Amino acid sequence: MKQAIEEGYILDVLRDYMTIQQAFEIAKKTQENPDLIEQSAKRALFRYYKEHELTIAQKVEMIMDNFLNNGRLKINGHGKAMVVCDSRENAVRFYFAIKEYIKNHKRECEGTDALVAFSGMVKLDGDDTEYVEVKMNKDRDGKPIASDRKLRAAFHGDDFNILVVANKYQTGYDEPYLHSMYVDKKLKGVNAVQTLSRLNRVCRDKQDTFVLDFENTAESIKKSFEPFYTETTLESDMDINRVYDLRSKVNALSLFTSTDVDEFVKINDSTKRKEKQDSSAVGKIASILKPVVDRYLELDEEHRYLARDTMMKFTRCYSFVTQLVRIADKDLFKDYLFVSHLVHLLPTTGGSKIKLDDKISLEYAKLKETFHGAIELEEGGGGFKPAKGAEPRAKIKKMNTLQRIIEKINEQFGADIGSADSSAIASVTKMLLDDPVVKARLKEYAKTNDINMFIKSIFPTEFQRVLVECFMQNDEAFNRLLNDANFQRIVMNIMAKELYKTLVITEDKPDSEE
Repeated sequence: MKQAIEEGYILDVLRDYMTIQQAFEIAKKTQENPDLIEQSAKRALFRYYKEHELTIAQKVEMIMDNFLNNGRLKINGHGKAMVVCDSRENAVRFYFAIKEYIKNHKRECEGTDALVAFSGMVKLDGDDTEYVEVKMNKDRDGKPIASDRKLRAAFHGDDFNILVVANKYQTGYDEPYLHSMYVDKKLKGVNAVQTLSRLNRVCRDKQDTFVLDFENTAESIKKSFEPFYTETTLESDMDINRVYDLRSKVNALSLFTSTDVDEFVKINDSTKRKEKQDSSAVGKIASILKPVVDRYLELDEEHRYLARDTMMKFTRCYSFVTQLVRIADKDLFKDYLFVSHLVHLLPTTGGSKIKLDDKISLEYAKLKETFHGAIELEEGGGGFKPAKGAEPRAKIKKMNTLQRIIEKINEQFGADIGSADSSAIASVTKMLLDDPVVKARLKEYAKTNDINMFIKSIFPTEFQRVLVECFMQNDEAFNRLLNDANFQRIVMNIMAKELYKTLVITEDKPDSEE
C-alpha cells in the first residue's frame, strides 16, 4: 500500500479522516420491567437508537452539510459520495432521509441526487411496503434503473452523486469520482481496508479523499490498515481441502439438495443475462429458498446456531482461498453462490428480535467530533496517539426548562449561543407558558399524546403562532430565530421535547409548585 501511494497508483484514504462520537440517552416509558437477556437487550436498545428517525435525520444533516460544502466541489465539481450503512433496512432509511433533505433544501441541493444499492427485498417495521432497489432508483425521465450496469453508469454520470449502500459495492467497485465516504457501520480488518479503498482510485483533478465515520475510532482503523501498509504475509499454510471439508459439513445438514442449488444457479444466471430484475425470477428463487429456511427454523436453537455458523465459515473460507488461488470446480462455486445467498435470509437466533420500541423513548442524542486529521500508519507498528481525544461526557445537571433548552441548543451547535438568541428563546418560552389558555392546551396535548406526535404535529402550530407575534414586535433579538431556518427548526424540536417532559411531569401538581 505504501509503495502504491508513493508512486501515485492510489490515493491515501486516511489523510483526511474524521470520527464522530455518538452519545444518546434512552428512557423507559412503561411500568413493565421484563427479564431480558442482557446482551440481546443491549443490542435491541442500540438498534432502536440507530434506526430512530431523529438519529438518522441528525446524521444526514451532518453528511449533507459536509458533502454540499466540500465533497461535491472536488474533482472539478464531479465529486461523489458513498454512505455505508450497517443493514439493508438502514440503507433504505438513509436513502429516504437524504431524498427528504434534498427536497427540503432545493436551492442548496441543486444538482445533487441519490441512489441506493442493496440486494433482495426489504420491509421496515410497521410498514407493509416491499422495497426493492430497482423500484427505488429512477432516472431523470422516471424510468427504473433496472440493472447493475445501468446503476453504475447512472452514478458515474452527472445526474447522481450520492450512493447509499449496505454490503453491495463495498468491494470490487471502481468509481474514480468517489471522493467522500460516510460510514455508519463497524469495519474491521480486511473489510475495513476493502470498504475504504473504494475511495483510493486516481483520476484527473482528484487530489484527495475524505471519510466521516460514525462507528469506528481512528485507532481501530489504523489497526485494520497497518498489516497491509508495507508487507502482507500469510502466517500459516493454506489448506484448500478446508473448503471441501466445510462444504461436506454443510451438505450433512440436509437443508437443501443439489437440485435446489442447480435450479437456483440456473435462474440466477438467467436473470443476470437479462440485466434486469425479473419479478417472476425473484418468485422462483423465493420458492426454492423458502422450504430451506423453513427446515432451518424447525431445528432447535443449538442446531440452528451450528448450521448457520457452518455455512458462514464455508462462504468465508471459499471467498478467502479463491482470492489467492484459482479453484476450477464449478459445483463448488455453485454451492458457494447458493449458500452465500441463503445465509442472509436466516435469522441469527430461533426467536424473533427483542422489540422494545413501545417501552422506551429516545431522550437525548448528540454527535460530537472526536478526531479529525491524518491517520498515520507505521511500518513497525507502535503506539497510536490521536491528535484529539474524546472529551469526557459531562454529568447531566438538573435545570429548569429554559436552561435545559439553551443547554441542548449549545450542544447541537457546538458553541454558546449569543445573548440575543438566549433572550429570544426566553421570550418564546414565556409566551407559551405565561398564557394560561395556551399552557392548559399544551398540557392536555402532552397528557393525551406521545412525544413524537407532540413534537411533529402539535407543537409546531403553537410555535409558529408565537413566531408571528415575534415578527410583529420587530425586535432585532428575534433576527436569527426568524431568518435562520435551520436554527429555528432545531430550537422548535428541542423546545417541544423539553416542554413535553415538563408538562407531563407537572401535570398533577398545582401551578404554584411548577
